[in-house]
Amino acid sequence: MPGWRAGVKARPHLGQALEAGLGAGEVRAVLDGDAYGATVRSGERDAAGLGVTGVPSLVIGGGPPLSAVQPPEALTRLLKRAVRAEGAVGGA
Repeated sequence: MPGWRAGVKARPHLGQALEAGLGAGEVRAVLDGDAYGATVRSGERDAAGLGVTGVPSLVIGGGPPLSAVQPPEALTRLLKRAVRAEGAVGGA
């Protein structure tokens, strides 16, 4: 089937989706359409409302957005701090 294979070169995501076992027709429909557009826009509005201005970002425990581009040790410290704080507030 040379037709869809030629399109894979122009659309690397399609090739990855096919390798993952997704159906070519469904993948094309999502890539060519706006099936998830409203969901994406809603997420963008929510993120903007939290103060997120770039990706990747983390919002931990309702705090201000943080850059997720940090060493693993820094992320571990942030998450442990949030768990301790939640335990103090939520009694967990």
